Amino acid sequence: MLTLYRRHLRACPHRLKAREYKRCKCPIWVGGTHFGMEVRKSLDTTAWEEAEHRLDVMKKTPAFTFKQPKTVREAIDVFLCDASAGQKLSAETLRKKRNVLKALETFCDEKGKTHLQQISFEDLTEFRATWKDQALSASKKLERLKGFYAFCLAAHWIDTNPAAKLKRPKVPLVATLPFTREEMSNLLRACDEYPDNYSRTGQPNAVRLRTLLLVLRYTGLRIQDAVMLDESKVDAMGRIFLRRQQKTGEPVFVPVLHS
Repeated sequence: MLTLYRRHLRACPHRLKAREYKRCKCPIWVGGTHFGMEVRKSLDTTAWEEAEHRLDVMKKTPAFTFKQPKTVREAIDVFLCDASAGQKLSAETLRKKRNVLKALETFCDEKGKTHLQQISFEDLTEFRATWKDQALSASKKLERLKGFYAFCLAAHWIDTNPAAKLKRPKVPLVATLPFTREEMSNLLRACDEYPDNYSRTGQPNAVRLRTLLLVLRYTGLRIQDAVMLDESKVDAMGRIFLRRQQKTGEPVFVPVLHS
């Protein structure tokens, strides 16, 4: 037997009333058993008459099959587990994916939408509007969001992909140019003039900043690699060891440039 009921939202003033209450605008769900299968499914409507009509259609269709709805939280957990244990992605990549999807989960909770099938294209455009990122970062976030929804579609948790038609932000192309000789001189001078808490210059922190700047200048390393660099990574020829290639196992070195 199938019955209709409302899932009252947190903001609903009638949330303490019976689930059969008909005068609020909360989502209507159907629950019970159908041909021996347990059913719990959103009818994607808030109008009671429309819900009754859809329920009649379900009851008159013996071949109708119900997919157990997947919650947003369950889908995110499975996706991240596959990314970590299955795809062996790095901790940093996982962190970025998790940040986007946890924000999505919070957004859905605030909207009162707990299942994937409830999230529409309009919801995702509203979710993206909450991002405070610049174009490039927003583009990367959108890429992660689309990857999640492609995974959900492949798993047959959703019938259509609401993220597929989200357009990427326009990222302005800015040429990355090296510092000029004058700019480099200004940076080194600023290191020499860098004061400590007692307004003294030439102290250890200033020396470390100057050293870091010179390492970046003559190696081309990323800031993270330069900060983590230690003496054991520098060989007798003055080359800096980065890592070993996955395919060949050969070490990868960065030559140190000389002015």
